[in-house]
Parts: sequence; C-alpha cells; structure tokens
Amino acid sequence: MKKGFTLIETLVGAAVFLVVAVAVYGAYTEVFKLANLNQSRILAVNLADEQFEVIRNMPYSDVGIVNGDPSGILPASTTMVRGGVTFNVAYTIRNVDLPFDGTFGSTTNNDIVPDDNKFIQISVACSTCENFTPVVIAGQIAPKNFEN
Repeated sequence: MKKGFTLIETLVGAAVFLVVAVAVYGAYTEVFKLANLNQSRILAVNLADEQFEVIRNMPYSDVGIVNGDPSGILPASTTMVRGGVTFNVAYTIRNVDLPFDGTFGSTTNNDIVPDDNKFIQISVACSTCENFTPVVIAGQIAPKNFEN
C-alpha cells in the first residue's frame, strides 16, 4: 500500500487554498482602499482648515466672493492639489447681522452697519476619490474694532 494523496484530495486541497487566498486578497485590497480614502479625507480636512485660516488672516474687507455679495477677492470655487490628490474647494460667504446692536430695517433699533460678522463655509470635494464624502467646515469671522 502506497502512502500519498489521491488526485481528488489534491484538487480539494487546492480549491480550499484558492478560496482562502482569494478571500485574503480581497480583504487586503479593501484595506488599501480604506487607507487611501482615509488619507484623502485627512488631506481634505487639512486643506479646509488651511483655507479657513487664510481667510481669518485676510483683511476683513477682502473676505468675500469675486463679484459676489459680500464682494471680495476669493473665487467661488477653485482646484487645489495636496499630497498628489486634486480637490475642488468651494467657498460660501454671507454677511451676518447680529442683534446686539439692532437689526437692519428695524423701526425701534435700526442697525446702520448690518454686516457685523461674515459666515464662512468651505467645502472640499474630490471627484477622483472613490466613495469620498465632501468635507465641509463653517464658522464666522468678525472685524477688529468695527463697531463699538
């Protein structure tokens, strides 16, 4: 009697190995896709934060969209590259009338300077990144010593 594997046993063993190998390869590629997505999200968050800081350090009168309301020097949208990834950055800027000094058009306490603050929203999207959800940050900025 010879000891060894039959052809059937060898084929079954190869099939089991193939199933395990394909599963491991699939998990391996998914881990890399997730890592790339997370890297892109980190780059997008850093880009949005960077752009918000740039706006905060601009003269208040320059904070606005070109030909927009409020008018300023920022484009409505632009393309930027970080870490080899291309991002689409969109800006939304609106005047904010705070009620502490009256409101514009009020008959009792009219605010003659209704643009107390500016609301800033920065959206960073990546059209080339698979399953990427845009990163959006928002906040308000105020001028220095604008109203007393």
